[in-house]
Amino acid sequence: MQANETTQTDKKPVKQIEIAGMVVRYDRSGAEWLVEQDGRIVERLPPGAAGKEAAIEEAIHQAIPDLHQMARYMALKNPVLRTRIWKAAQLVANGHVLPARPGNLVNEVGQVISESDEGTLYSIQHRDVYLCGCEDYQFEQAPRLGSTGDQKYCKHVLAFVMDRQRRQMAASIPMIQPVEEVAYAD
Repeated sequence: MQANETTQTDKKPVKQIEIAGMVVRYDRSGAEWLVEQDGRIVERLPPGAAGKEAAIEEAIHQAIPDLHQMARYMALKNPVLRTRIWKAAQLVANGHVLPARPGNLVNEVGQVISESDEGTLYSIQHRDVYLCGCEDYQFEQAPRLGSTGDQKYCKHVLAFVMDRQRRQMAASIPMIQPVEEVAYAD
């Protein structure tokens, strides 16, 4: 996910959030959040944090409906993780979840490119629970959930789990082979 700085007539920087070909930005002149695709406005949302979150959700819905459905369900089931889930969905939508590095780390199951610094990779490891090296995970800010409360969920762990779930679902869908057309006599 990339945040680009642009300027408007008042010369104050405006942060744009790119999500899988969609752009979410705040329009100061109209005091609203905009969701755009190919330079065309597809949705207008109210100002404030709730409007921004709704714009991000709408961008994901427009770009990758199945990811939106998964994130929405997860957020409804785990409201304490809501913000992290939508940030994780942005990481997945922008292709920031990568496979494990071959032969690099023991127990590494994947990697996630940092949202703010694309030069930083977070290694996701699995040892009874998923582990991440980010500050949210390491400094006990990420909420603990699960039957034993051992699993901490930062946005990187959530992104890895969401991406893996989507891949497993896609792999389980049977491929339908095209049927040969049969010519019928009149």
